[in-house]
Amino acid sequence: MTGRKGRLVRDASGATVYAKRNDGLVDPDGHKVTMEKVNLAERKAFMNGEKLVAIISEAASSGISLQADRRVPNTRVRVHITLELPWSADQCIQQCGRTHRSNQLHGPEYCLVMTAAGGERRFASMLCKRLQNMGALTKGDRRAADASDLSNFDVDTSYGRKAMRTVLELTESPDFYSQTPPPKHVRETLGLALNADLQRKWREYLEIGQDALIECGVTDGRDMDKVTVKTFLNRLLGLPIRTQNLLFSHFAAELDEQIKKAKEEDKFDEGVVDLHGESLSVAAGYPHALANDPSSGVELWLHRIDVDRGISYERALEMVDAKKAANPDGALGKAEGFYRSEKSILGREKEGLHGHMILLQRPVKAFALNPVPIFKVVRPSTGLGKDTSLKDIAYLYKKVEDHELLRKTWTRLYDDARTVCAHGPNCKEKREKGDCKVGLRIQSKFVLSGAVLPFWEQMQQAVGYVYHQASDRAQVRKISRMRIVRVRCNDQDGKEVRIVGIQIEQETIITKLKAALARGSADPAGAAAASSTQPDVKPDIKPDVKPNLGGAAPAPKVVYRSGAPPHQNKGALVTIQDLVTKPEYNLCGGYICDYDAKTKRYSVAVMTGIHVGKVLALKARNLLPRSM
Repeated sequence: MTGRKGRLVRDASGATVYAKRNDGLVDPDGHKVTMEKVNLAERKAFMNGEKLVAIISEAASSGISLQADRRVPNTRVRVHITLELPWSADQCIQQCGRTHRSNQLHGPEYCLVMTAAGGERRFASMLCKRLQNMGALTKGDRRAADASDLSNFDVDTSYGRKAMRTVLELTESPDFYSQTPPPKHVRETLGLALNADLQRKWREYLEIGQDALIECGVTDGRDMDKVTVKTFLNRLLGLPIRTQNLLFSHFAAELDEQIKKAKEEDKFDEGVVDLHGESLSVAAGYPHALANDPSSGVELWLHRIDVDRGISYERALEMVDAKKAANPDGALGKAEGFYRSEKSILGREKEGLHGHMILLQRPVKAFALNPVPIFKVVRPSTGLGKDTSLKDIAYLYKKVEDHELLRKTWTRLYDDARTVCAHGPNCKEKREKGDCKVGLRIQSKFVLSGAVLPFWEQMQQAVGYVYHQASDRAQVRKISRMRIVRVRCNDQDGKEVRIVGIQIEQETIITKLKAALARGSADPAGAAAASSTQPDVKPDIKPDVKPNLGGAAPAPKVVYRSGAPPHQNKGALVTIQDLVTKPEYNLCGGYICDYDAKTKRYSVAVMTGIHVGKVLALKARNLLPRSM
């Protein structure tokens, strides 16, 4: 389906000749199809199943419906292959929309073909953002929860901007930064060996990057803060392939490192995530109601989800066979397969029990300059683990082919993990505390659903916050620990249940939430009435009007206009502020336990957040009075 009137075909002798597109096409009445109706005739043949492949050009990328419509004979799943990403994202969405429309029986499968050139990732980034809005293949679509996640292609994010600035800063001053060895993630990406030539090769790369970015106009007199990821990747297209791949690989490595740091610091927002496991089920006696919202009559429900992470030997064989079938040559890779630990499991040496796992290689990124094979790890007790490289486990594990020994040991580890923790039957923690859940197959997850919004404040107080401060002068950021999850599991009757709610990590948090609800603070109407009867007491403060050099708006500082601060009485409620060495306590509520006249410090017990019960010695300027 194109806008062309003719095409090249081969005649009976094999010669290539020019022919009109409507040659041989007839309508149901036997008349020759006119040139204006050729595309309509071709579309009808495809939708009726007479032709199973439709080739669409830009001219037919809008106005034609090719979805698996319920009203046509051809309801096969559409596989939409995009051979070339358009320069316009809107145009690409128009093309993708030909097979993703209303009244369809199946959603389409998209195959977006692109080169390994780093600059082309800029267009893939824009396209993936728009596809996420369509909901065809993203985990945000409830009908495609198990489909591919396109977030790996989306590099135009806050983390992408930080990674780009790091690359620009390094390449802007090769003389200075070449004196410091690059970090591990950069060395591995660029293939720089840790030897005597490291500094020379690192300097060569930085100089190549500096010349290339000046040549393509990224850093030539530009303000670095005004360069966007879009501009950066767009300008890379004008560089030689090897150079743009070098710069993009460095950029991708810095991006991965930024995301890794954000996850370690609880800053990374994963949105709505799924709870995964081999089997998920609602525990007996759950769900049960924690509270009832009087305005709507909806209850706040607590679910306990038992997640079985274990992989049986039969399931392990299925995973290995599936990987074998997916490989191009129909066989496992050289390093793929079952592995056995060299040493016995810690705590089970007397039993002579060794650890076992499967290594299955993940696909190598097309743009990787120095591709290091990465393997996903599957264990009998905990299932899918953290990815690893072969060199990280080569001295600990050896590949085994003895299937009888594998079956026996794997099955024992799988069965034992239901009741025996990773420390073995003689676990010290289990003896002393009565329980140890490290390495158990079944992990319990708690999810709150139902009337979560009316009780959001109480839930937030129980879950707590994480506090971050970029610098001494930057404002302390308060980040919620709330995590929204969705679960597809079975209830006690074996019926499928779908739950969306707030995940609670620890049982102690549930205890705190129950206590808050029991005090009656969960009643929004009652809380509002109570607050209306309280006088509006405001502290006598004036703001800090000094210029902020840290880039973020500073938190207001308290300056007392009269002699002693008005909270020397024991039991007075205060809010902690302006701590530099311990910023994680800023904005936490507490009460005064005591006052030391010699040191002029107050002993303050923390009442809110994750630091409940901590006692700090603080100066008056670090305390903000608050009413009951």
